[in-house]
Amino acid sequence: MTKVDLTEANLLCDFYGPLLTDHQCHIWQLYFQENWSLAEISDLQKVSRAAVADVLDRTAHLLIDFESKLGLIAAMRQRQTQLGHLLALLQQMAPSALGVEALTVARDLALEEGLSDV
Repeated sequence: MTKVDLTEANLLCDFYGPLLTDHQCHIWQLYFQENWSLAEISDLQKVSRAAVADVLDRTAHLLIDFESKLGLIAAMRQRQTQLGHLLALLQQMAPSALGVEALTVARDLALEEGLSDV
């Protein structure tokens, strides 16, 4: 089975889950989000563990292919990096009304981009 770490699996599902079939999405969520074992999923679906592993493997390949073509996660990470750098620069500026406003706007953008430590 294709190795995908938990954080990456959840990001891939968040960004590209709507492009999956209901069956693929359900199996993916049970395995990666609900932490079900292959045996538990196979019992629920009334199929073999190999069949579940095959669905997970094919789904991983699909999601990774979507990311390689569309690059939404990479773009998000780039925006997060740039916003982090911008925040650091703004925090080093001498305090002024304009600087405080710019810092507030940058913090709001960072929160929208998922940077919770701002």
